[in-house]
Amino acid sequence: MSSSLSPIDEREDYTKEEVSKLINIIESFEDDNKRVIYLTLIYTGMRLSELWKATIKSDNGIFYFDLTNKNLKLKTKSSYRVIPLHDELVRNDVHKKLSKALSTLKPSSISHYFTDYIKPKISSNNKKVLYSLRHTFATQLKYADVNPIVISELLGHSHEGMTMGRYANRYLINVLKEAIDRLEF
Repeated sequence: MSSSLSPIDEREDYTKEEVSKLINIIESFEDDNKRVIYLTLIYTGMRLSELWKATIKSDNGIFYFDLTNKNLKLKTKSSYRVIPLHDELVRNDVHKKLSKALSTLKPSSISHYFTDYIKPKISSNNKKVLYSLRHTFATQLKYADVNPIVISELLGHSHEGMTMGRYANRYLINVLKEAIDRLEF
């Protein structure tokens, strides 16, 4: 069933203050596995389903999520991409802890826990959901003056136009890393 609302009207992004509140809530978790997963969603803009498909690799000291394996079932062709780990994720040892977290928890449990226990402490707005973290990621990068094409690449969206979509190569990992580290909550 398709919605009559435009995507922008279906969900709203969280404010920086709401994300800060969310981070404070998840940092108090005794369950390190949940904390790692929610932090990753905040600082990568990944879809929940992508998180369980990504692998973490390293290139010249930059850790990144690798979603380039063509055997993965992703939403679109543009979804096959790399996403550098934000400095905050590295400080929280996500590159060391995520594998255990993903093997311990299921996407549905992460989604339900967020909806039932976390979100009510942050916002009563029904348009703000777990997926809104993806919108927030894009909006905050935009506010940080990150090139829109870089934002599209990080989110796994297609580049507009023939030149960028067909002829231009993807950005180097260090350019993506510089962009993603502009996020501040």
